[in-house]
Amino acid sequence: MLKRYPTPHTLYRRKQISGFSLIELLAVLAVIATLVAIIIPLTSTIRERASLGKCASNMRQLGQGIMLYQADNGGYLPPNWSSSGGSASNIWTVVVRPYMGIMDQRPYGIGTDEMCKTLSCPSLEDTLHPDRWWETNYAVGIAFGLDGARRTLTDVDTSKVIMLVENDNPSARCLRYTNGPWSYLGYNHGGVANVMFHDGHMAQWTEEDTPQDASDPAWGF
Repeated sequence: MLKRYPTPHTLYRRKQISGFSLIELLAVLAVIATLVAIIIPLTSTIRERASLGKCASNMRQLGQGIMLYQADNGGYLPPNWSSSGGSASNIWTVVVRPYMGIMDQRPYGIGTDEMCKTLSCPSLEDTLHPDRWWETNYAVGIAFGLDGARRTLTDVDTSKVIMLVENDNPSARCLRYTNGPWSYLGYNHGGVANVMFHDGHMAQWTEEDTPQDASDPAWGF
C-alpha cells in the first residue's frame, strides 16, 4: 500500500487553522479583561442589594413584633434602657420575642440565639453581630426612652417618627441625645441605611438624607 505524505500546501493549511497570531491572543485577553472589569463590580452590587433586602426583612420582622406588643399592651412601646443598665425584663430586645414567635425569654440560651439572627445586619462582619441578649445591629428611636419605663406615642405623626434604624455598634440598642441621634446610624450598605418609621413604612437614607437637626420630627423629641 502506498503511503500518503502531506503536501506543503496541506501543512500550511493546518498551521493556518490551528494557530493563533499574537494579535488574536491579545484581543482575546482584552475581551476577558473587559468582562472581568464589568462582572466583578456587578457581582458586588448584586450582593450588596441582597444584603440590603435581607436587612430590611429583619427590620420588618422586628417592627411587626413591636407593633404587636403595642397592640397587646394598650399602645405602650416596649421598654428600653440606654447602652448601660437594664435587665432582660425591661429591654426591648427580649420583651418582644414572644411577638416574633420566640417564647424563650431567658438571657442566655436558644431564645437569645434565635433572636440574634434577626438582630444581625448581614452586611456587617461577624465580629459586629450581636451574640448577647442586649445587643443588636438595629437601634430603636428616642421615643422608646432610655430608662426602662414604657412610653406611648401621643400627638405625633407616626409616619415621621423613627422606630428602628441600622447601627454598627451592637451595644447601642437605641438612639441617644449625646452627639445628636443621627450620629448613631450605620450606613452599612454602600453608604445606605435602612430606616423604619412607627407607621410601618421604610426608607433608605444616605448620610446626606439624614436630618442633622434635633428638632426634626424624625427623632421624636
